[in-house]
Amino acid sequence: MDDWPQQSTDEFWEAGFEGDRRVVISRLGPYRKVFRMPPGYTRRFYQQTYELGIEDWQIPLAPVDLGAFCKVDVAVQVRFQPTIRYVQQNLACLPDTGSHIKSRYQELLKDKIEQVLRQLEDAGWISSGHTRVERDVEAAVNETLTMHSIQCRTRCELQPTFAALEDLATEPPAAALKYQDLYREILRRRRELDDQRSRERFEQAAREQRLKLDHEESLLALFRRQEELRKARELQESERLKAEIAAAEERLSAQRQSEARRREQQIQHESRLNLMEIDTERKEKEKRFEAISEVDHYLKKEIELLVMEKQRMLLEQDIHNAKLAKAKGWLITEKLFSSIGETLHALEGDKDKGVPPQERSESADEK
Repeated sequence: MDDWPQQSTDEFWEAGFEGDRRVVISRLGPYRKVFRMPPGYTRRFYQQTYELGIEDWQIPLAPVDLGAFCKVDVAVQVRFQPTIRYVQQNLACLPDTGSHIKSRYQELLKDKIEQVLRQLEDAGWISSGHTRVERDVEAAVNETLTMHSIQCRTRCELQPTFAALEDLATEPPAAALKYQDLYREILRRRRELDDQRSRERFEQAAREQRLKLDHEESLLALFRRQEELRKARELQESERLKAEIAAAEERLSAQRQSEARRREQQIQHESRLNLMEIDTERKEKEKRFEAISEVDHYLKKEIELLVMEKQRMLLEQDIHNAKLAKAKGWLITEKLFSSIGETLHALEGDKDKGVPPQERSESADEK
């Protein structure tokens, strides 16, 4: 056993072990001296050193038989270290001091332990527990070895084993009359333990039932919470979709309005272009019409001039013919004068219609 109990301060047994404890045996002739190896020691040829180490010792003990209804297993382990004084008093133990101590004190310790274990015959430990008996065993072993100059620390463990409750009779058997108090205390304690276990099982079942109900309530609350969260998420998702749809509709409306404005601007621009083209064509047509009118007016004037020129030439021809006739002494007939009158009348009409002054003057001179 390597785990040693940590007792309370008033019960703690301080062993005072040392990890480097060594003893020196000095033999010089008939003289012999035993002392602790000092720090910085230098060994001489007539000296021998022995290590006094710490050892563990399991003391073999038979179980304590308290009748057919109870048996107590006993485990006692001792951790010990011999002192310089012990070696001085027992030089024969060297060099194997541990084996010497075990063989010398084992029976003594067993007797001390068995005396302490007689306390188990008293029924009081059934209710209070066997810890006090374990501590008494440890104290007895520690005190015994310490009195013999052996430093030690002891650990005792008792493991009782009881017969089943159904195997115990109401009264103890005749062979165990001296343990009747213990027997009855075991019966009472076992019944109490059984009742306690029944209550604990009932309480455990009740706790489990409460835990189950609490768990179901928690699951129901969790389900409700999840349902609320789901509805909240659905509502939030619905609101988000509505917002997205509204935003999409707004974007679409804005896009349509923008396209309508762009189309309207395009139509207006095309209308202005068409009007400009129509106006340009109209102006070109007016220019062409004015040009045609000017040409037509010019042609009319030219025709009139040609007509007048022709009439003038005819008049001149008539005048020339008349002069020739006058020169020849011919008589001018009435027809000739009528023709001349018509010609003059035509010339007067042309003058009123806008015959140039120069032409009129020329015509007059000719007359």
